[in-house]
Amino acid sequence: MQSSYYSRELFYEFMKRARVLLLERLAKKFFKLSDFNYQKICMPMDLHSFHDCDCLPVDTKCKLLRSRFKLPQVILSRNRHIIKVFTITGETIDYAQDIEDFYNNAYSVTKKDKLGYIIFDGYLWLLGTTTAGVVIINAIFADPVELANISFCTTEGEELDYACYDASTDDFPLQASLDIAMYQEVANIMQIPLQIKEDLI
Repeated sequence: MQSSYYSRELFYEFMKRARVLLLERLAKKFFKLSDFNYQKICMPMDLHSFHDCDCLPVDTKCKLLRSRFKLPQVILSRNRHIIKVFTITGETIDYAQDIEDFYNNAYSVTKKDKLGYIIFDGYLWLLGTTTAGVVIINAIFADPVELANISFCTTEGEELDYACYDASTDDFPLQASLDIAMYQEVANIMQIPLQIKEDLI
């Protein structure tokens, strides 16, 4: 393969695009995606003002828990992002379509004690509590390397001195059955022929 003309950074960009293309294609056809495509973050949460308007609910004084770091972009299935959010004890936190509707559920017998989250302005916001120090995020991120900008943290939200992803030591998050398809997509993007036997040895 004539790849010597391309920098490592550009070649990675091609790999990233090919991975997103393949995974979104499968997700939109409702194929089950391997756990090896996912990455997990222990995300520290801090109180921040959500807006300057009249507060909802009043007792939060317009403050909600917000992720300390911006959330890397998550790839899409047919009708939603491929992301799951959990408490530190493993309780699922559901996506909330609308913040006002979420707090209206306080009067619902089945939903009044549930936590929820929204994604706004690139951050994850937690609804229903102001005391959680961290949440666990398990998602298929469009760019795995963006997790290098997010620090590991303790269960109390204290940042540690190493990142959630290290491209030099961590595996590229893609199920093995898509390896050859990814190489083919990269070759297509680079507009060069891929001869499987010769180029993958």
